[in-house]
Amino acid sequence: MSNENNEVLKKVFKILLLIIILIILLGLNLNTFLKLKMQFNTISVRIHNGGITRNQLMDIIEYDQKKEDSKFTEINAFGILERQTVYEPEFKRKESVTLYYVFGFMEQVFPMKLIHGTLPSTEDTYGCVIDVKTALSLFGNANVLGLPIKWEEKTYYIRGIVSNTSPILMFQSKEEEDTFWNLELRYKEQENARELTDQFMNIFSFDYTIVEGGYIVRLIGNIVGLPYLLLMIYGIRFTITILKKHKNNLSLKEITRTKALKYLGICISCSCIIFYLLSNYIRTFVYLPRRFIPTRWSDFTHWWAIINDAKQHYHEIVTIMPIKKDTVLIQEATFNVGISIFSVMFLLLIYFAYRNKYET
Repeated sequence: MSNENNEVLKKVFKILLLIIILIILLGLNLNTFLKLKMQFNTISVRIHNGGITRNQLMDIIEYDQKKEDSKFTEINAFGILERQTVYEPEFKRKESVTLYYVFGFMEQVFPMKLIHGTLPSTEDTYGCVIDVKTALSLFGNANVLGLPIKWEEKTYYIRGIVSNTSPILMFQSKEEEDTFWNLELRYKEQENARELTDQFMNIFSFDYTIVEGGYIVRLIGNIVGLPYLLLMIYGIRFTITILKKHKNNLSLKEITRTKALKYLGICISCSCIIFYLLSNYIRTFVYLPRRFIPTRWSDFTHWWAIINDAKQHYHEIVTIMPIKKDTVLIQEATFNVGISIFSVMFLLLIYFAYRNKYET
């Protein structure tokens, strides 16, 4: 008897272990993807020469706001200066940092976790953000909100502390001559974002690369959603199997009014759950870009153009000098796709391993 109990416990333990692994995989998968969707909601431009000044951006925004058919909802820009020395005024402690001067919303510069305080607003040209390592190095404390920090004889006051792998100082640009080489743009019509960006950049005739972060993330959502689609298919199949198993109990001759209402309630509830899950699944993961839809389905040159276009974009991204935001996009997107494929394989393995028991 004890051997039978041990066998049962082993089976229960195996099932629980598989369920826990599955929950961890799917939770990690979904959490990473939702973060990516929130962090990459613009189209990026990396300018290779010339740059755009703060004055030019102000003129563009002013002109766009006057137009009836305004295209932009956001224009953000930032410049990067490597190996800049910052120091705290009292004890003259120094630290080498990567400096970001920003025009617009700082959260668009790169994904970062805010630990203390807030990010300076677009009007706050005296506030700044530093990372934990820099705060500890200069002040010996991570919570140094409101304290001054200097760079090139300019004083800024710390508004926020972020977690980052390398030392940074970030502040809002206030000089008219400040030049930016990185743009983060958001349009009212995001489907035409690449074409609108090309039109916008052709005004300046710059050599530039477009990184469609939001488009890439939404596109990989189709792969990320596969494990959840499999789970829904398994659930529907399991429900149909149960109904088939008890079909003799659902004979119309034997169903009373009470039982009929009971079964009707169960059917309506199941239908509502399935509809809710499918609608959430479609809203979260499914994305079919307008550019993928041909004018004629027999137009095979259209599909070759899509493939070549994707290859070109990939080549552009991997060959440009990477900045933090582009590196995070490539790493996180690769991780998300990898864990999605692994989750699908794991689910199929469970299904085929337990299929015979499931059937009985």
